[in-house]
Amino acid sequence: MVDLSGYRIERTDEPGILGYAYRIYGPRDTELALIRNKVNPHRMFVVNTKTMNPNARIKGYGWWTDKDGELRPLR
Repeated sequence: MVDLSGYRIERTDEPGILGYAYRIYGPRDTELALIRNKVNPHRMFVVNTKTMNPNARIKGYGWWTDKDGELRPLR
């Protein structure tokens, strides 16, 4: 289990072009988003919303899931 207590997490599931599933605000004024994979919607990748960097990480993980109702990284 990854400790995300230092992060503010908002579930959004925005249907727009990017389709943010979650907006995540980090402890150092970072703003990240989890975007659902079109083929496998339970897999989400991280994007830094300020720089639009698709190689962003949260706690060292680039892919996440909420398949079981809990936000957790994919290993």
